[in-house]
Amino acid sequence: MRKLITRKATSFSSQLFLCIFSTAFILLAAGLLVLRYFSASATTKVNNVMMEENLTVTAGNLQAALDEVDYLAMLTFSQADVMSTLKKPYARPSEEYTTIMHALTTASTSTHTISSIGLCDSWGNYLSTYSYYHYVNPGQYSNLEECKRYFAGMEDYATNGFQTWYFLQKDPLSGRTAFVNTRTIHMGLAAPDPLLVMYLSETSLSEIYRFLGEDSHIISASGRIISAVNKAQIGQYAREELRACATTQKGPVSFSIGGERYHAVALPAIDSYLIVHSNSEVFRVTGRFNNVVTICILMLGLVLSVLWAKVISRTITRPLTALKNDMAQVRTGDLTVRSAVDRQDEVGYLCNSFNYMMDTLNQHLEQRDRQQAIARENELQLMQAQINPHLLYNSLDSALFLLNSGDTAQSIRILEELSQFFRLSLQRGNKIVTIRQAIDLVETYFNLQNACRMKDYRLRVSGDLTLMESRILHMCLQPIVENCVLHGLEGNFSDGTVDIRLSADGGDILIRIEDNGVGMDASQLAALREKLESPTPTNGGFGLWNVAQRLKMYYGAAYTLQVDSEFGEFTAVTLRIPADFPESTEGPFYV
Repeated sequence: MRKLITRKATSFSSQLFLCIFSTAFILLAAGLLVLRYFSASATTKVNNVMMEENLTVTAGNLQAALDEVDYLAMLTFSQADVMSTLKKPYARPSEEYTTIMHALTTASTSTHTISSIGLCDSWGNYLSTYSYYHYVNPGQYSNLEECKRYFAGMEDYATNGFQTWYFLQKDPLSGRTAFVNTRTIHMGLAAPDPLLVMYLSETSLSEIYRFLGEDSHIISASGRIISAVNKAQIGQYAREELRACATTQKGPVSFSIGGERYHAVALPAIDSYLIVHSNSEVFRVTGRFNNVVTICILMLGLVLSVLWAKVISRTITRPLTALKNDMAQVRTGDLTVRSAVDRQDEVGYLCNSFNYMMDTLNQHLEQRDRQQAIARENELQLMQAQINPHLLYNSLDSALFLLNSGDTAQSIRILEELSQFFRLSLQRGNKIVTIRQAIDLVETYFNLQNACRMKDYRLRVSGDLTLMESRILHMCLQPIVENCVLHGLEGNFSDGTVDIRLSADGGDILIRIEDNGVGMDASQLAALREKLESPTPTNGGFGLWNVAQRLKMYYGAAYTLQVDSEFGEFTAVTLRIPADFPESTEGPFYV
């Protein structure tokens, strides 16, 4: 039991819990003592002052968001050539259109509060960042006259000098409620002045005052709710007494209606008012003494936090810092780094896991280097094996002999089969072929051997022929069949048969290549299997070894070939490949 308690007490999570709990407990106890000392009325007063200060700050933030529209308007028309371009007629599309669209897009993308900017110019064009991105217009208007008629029918709006704000409009991008700012651009032309239209997201405005509560909203001068945290309130009308109390003064004002407490502040830019509903026991002002005590509590909490932070840093975070430094050293490329932290808690577990990870990483890197070296060597040897010098020499020698003997037709046949063999062998550099293409190469090899050696070897393909279009690595079947001819049938038979049988095994394909040649005894078979399992090629049996290594390298260790034989009867080689693999050889197992 003592060991269990000790182990629990020394764990990282337990230490961290005790430190945080003790700090929070001390601060909570001090706060409770102070709260018991002061009266509830003083607390409500300080909260009320804080609420009015929050309203003032929030109103300023809302005003800043609205003022940003002026900045964007200036940004639009301060860009090069925009004003001069608007003074001359132009068509769409044109270089002038592109210039103005670029200015509108630059201004729109400079802030998240403006969803889209539109311009109805003097020449009958309607340009909009919404149309630019979506290739359609909002459908409400398409020129200057339609734009003016559309906004002339709006009910809720506020005019402020040269600009007008329209409320409860639909954002063409999101479909949500938006504030629309329109302003006439005085160009000094005979034609009508252009009209700039900017959509300000209502959601972005409501996020500014969301912290004031779910019942916070903005009403227009008519009393209609034009923005709210609770979107269901938008479009409704506030109570007349609430509107009357909220519009009494421009600064923050508090008032009660029907026993409920409200706070309001004016937003002169849009001739509207921000209204917040609150509990009568909350948001009241306290005296200076309460502020002093609050500051003392904060200072005491700060001192205790600093002291406990030092304890935590010394007892807990030091090994984590050391582990971080070790990881930073690894990022520079030093894979020999190991953590020297020796602990029995969670930090020690992390350090031990880091060391284990680095050991495993080094092993994997070494294994990868070895596999890449083998793969490169296999590829070079495979390229040499694809052009068989003995086959080329014997075929040309046979063709020359027949040509000198007057058998021109047979000589031509040998040369044609030889040409076909090399054409199929090259496959235009493709490393992946269908099983049908691989068997075509085998058939060409058989024809060439029969023509050159005066043999009557036969090739039979059976089994599930629907698998013929499945894909396989190039030059996997021909080396095996060549072994059948040279070692199983050559020298003992004037004829012989090689059977290729296709079958499906779950998600894999089995290809069994069997000859009826001399076969192998048990010792020969064991020696061949041992060569195939060797990581490096040995004398003899290179063709089969090369195929086995390529299968493992591309498909994985589960896919290779199996050799079976019985002396005087047969030799069979069975390949296992996945039924579904890509056309490209760029994969995790292929180099």
